[in-house]
Amino acid sequence: MRLSERLGLIAVRTSLQGRGLDEATRNRLWSAFATTIPAISQDDGLNFRNTWMYVFFAHIWADHYKEPVDSMPLLESHVRVVVRRTFLEEEWWEVYDIIEFSVNSRHNGNRDQFRELIASILTEEMAGFRIIGDQFVEITDETEIAAIEDAFRISSTDRFQPAREHLSAALKLLSDRRGPDFRNSIKESISAVEATAQILTGNPQAELGHAIKLLEATAPIHGALRRALLSLYGYTSDAGGIRHALTEEPHLDGADAKFMLVTCSAFVVLMIQKASFT
Repeated sequence: MRLSERLGLIAVRTSLQGRGLDEATRNRLWSAFATTIPAISQDDGLNFRNTWMYVFFAHIWADHYKEPVDSMPLLESHVRVVVRRTFLEEEWWEVYDIIEFSVNSRHNGNRDQFRELIASILTEEMAGFRIIGDQFVEITDETEIAAIEDAFRISSTDRFQPAREHLSAALKLLSDRRGPDFRNSIKESISAVEATAQILTGNPQAELGHAIKLLEATAPIHGALRRALLSLYGYTSDAGGIRHALTEEPHLDGADAKFMLVTCSAFVVLMIQKASFT
C-alpha cells in the first residue's frame, strides 16, 4: 500500500515542519535520487531505451504515476523533470511515496545505495519518518527503531521466516494511513513472539506459555522477564484480551500498538540470542 494511503503514527517531528518537508530536506532527498540514478547525456553515446534507468523510469511512470507507459517522454531528461517536480514541489507524502516506491523497485539498479542515502538524510534532518525494512514508518526514537530492526535482522533466516512475517504484518498494520489497525497489529506482534518460541522448541502447536516453559530447559529467561512476557501474552490472549474480544476494547491506539511492536521485537531478539548461547 502506498504511503499516501497510510497514516504515520506516534513520534512526529516537533519542529514547525511537522509531517511536512522543508526545502533543505527536499533538496537533499532529490539529490540522493539524482546521484544514484545516473543521468544520461548525449555525450555518453548511450541509447536511453537500452539502459536499466529506462526500465526503472518506465516502472515509475506506469506503476507509480499510473500513466500509460507509451506516454512517457522518450528523452531521459524530460522524464527526470517530472520526477524532480514531485520531489521539490508536490505534497510531502508524495515525496515519501516515490521514495518508498524507488526503494522497493526491483528495477532500481542502485537500490541499496539509494536506501542508505535516504536513511542517512532522514536521520540527519530529523524528519518525521524513518525507513524500517523497505517502508516508511512514523517512528523517530532511535532506540525503538533499533529494537525493530534487530528483530528483522535476527529473524532473516529461513528458519525464523514465520516470526519475521508476523513482525512485517504488525509494522504494516501500524502504519496504514487511512485505516491503521492497532488491534491486529498487536496480535501480529505477539504472534511473532509465539512463532519464535514454537520454532525454538520444535513444537508448532505450542502456545507461548507452554513454549516458554519448554525453552527454560535449554535457554533460561530471567524470572522477571519471563513474567513480563507471559503478562503480555495474557493481555492478548485471556478472556478479556485482544484475541477473544475484538469488538469490546475501545481504547487501543497507536501508542499501544507501537509499544507492543517494540517490546515483542525485543523479546524475539532475546529468545533467539538466548537459544544461540546454549
